[in-house]
Amino acid sequence: MAKIRVDLYWIFLILAMSACLWYIINTDFKWVGMAYLAILIIFALVKIIDTIQGSMQSVETMPLISRKWKRDLGIAFLIGLALIAASVSNNLQSFVPPLAVDNLIGSFITVCLFAPIAEESLFRGALQPTFRIYARNIALVIVIVAVMFASYHWLTYQADVQNYTALLGAAVIGGLFGVMAIIFRSVLPLILIHAMFNFGVLVTTYHIFLAVV
Repeated sequence: MAKIRVDLYWIFLILAMSACLWYIINTDFKWVGMAYLAILIIFALVKIIDTIQGSMQSVETMPLISRKWKRDLGIAFLIGLALIAASVSNNLQSFVPPLAVDNLIGSFITVCLFAPIAEESLFRGALQPTFRIYARNIALVIVIVAVMFASYHWLTYQADVQNYTALLGAAVIGGLFGVMAIIFRSVLPLILIHAMFNFGVLVTTYHIFLAVV
């Protein structure tokens, strides 16, 4: 009897999409849930094409985990701790986009769960490996995806469009994630690092918010 192999990414995506639907139905942050649900749907469509395409490879997606996933997650956790330390330093506060923290739980779910899962799945999990098919220069691919990543964040924070430093910061961070995607060759470590970095930014922003209030 042939063994049926289930791609863990599909289980992961279904759980993430279900969480987004719950978020849309039960919270006031409906547009946030809808935005990240749309990103996950786009990634799912790309993954379907990647799964069924024949010899003519038009798109490619990165796996959720690698064979050495325990080692990768351990390294990712250490990198995440370093980024948390950097994100709470005063030198980095003008280098990251501002966060709305009047609702701490909603902000945590958005920036520490939905954002890392959806953004890493799309930008590093789908766009970067797909662009790699058409461009041999991996550095150019990383830069292009980083600029797209930064542009997305800049549009997300339209209330602070004059903060070009934050735009540059998002591009640099996107570039670093692009390099780490080459190293890890899987998405889950990137999601962990992204979530830990966002957590550090959220904690610091919330501390400043309390001090102002």
